[in-house]
Amino acid sequence: MPLTHNAQPTFFAPYHRLDTATRSTLKELLGSPLNIADKEAQDLAMLDVERWLGFQPVAEMHVDRAPKPADYIAKFAPIYDQAKFLFKEMQTTGYYRDALTAQGAELAKIEAALVQLVNAAQGVLGNNKKLPSPKGARKNLALKQTVSELRRAFRHGYRGQVSTRKKQGAFESLSPQERNERDFVKLALLSARLIPKTYTGLPALFNDPDCSPPQEQSKTNKGVSPKVARKK
Repeated sequence: MPLTHNAQPTFFAPYHRLDTATRSTLKELLGSPLNIADKEAQDLAMLDVERWLGFQPVAEMHVDRAPKPADYIAKFAPIYDQAKFLFKEMQTTGYYRDALTAQGAELAKIEAALVQLVNAAQGVLGNNKKLPSPKGARKNLALKQTVSELRRAFRHGYRGQVSTRKKQGAFESLSPQERNERDFVKLALLSARLIPKTYTGLPALFNDPDCSPPQEQSKTNKGVSPKVARKK
């Protein structure tokens, strides 16, 4: 059975503090602020970067390794069997029941609780047996959401040149802001060692709808929304 026992639907993720050199380079990619409002927007973007870089490694355990239907079945099948066995064992002779009562046990409440546990476990099993259990490689949901949020932070703080892509025949080059956005995300991920220096999967992530900025995902309802509590 996969090691999913530590995964939780709600978890805390500390911020990842950027070093001075990385912060300076990231700000350069955002362009020069023209006023106080621009500077504040870029400072907030840096804070968001630190937040989401801290989120990814913790979320990888809690989101990417969340239990699958097969894990729920493996966990609740013995609970169901044991609860049903205990309930049957409680239906014993009066002498044994009297012995339990003499110890202060409230048999009616115990039996009611066992019935409730049997029914609940049976419901969990029934629901998960109807679901397909994902196979193959993990979906990297934590990394995808981190990329998505880093792109949002970049766009919130970007004050550089804005233009469209240039086409030359079948070739289409990225616009200046698109190149800066990609460099921004890559540098942020590298600074927190979330990807290796040899990582080549960033273009594919940028083309993945799950990695688009949240405001774009809201139009298609394809965003990843793990339940997470963060602390600084």
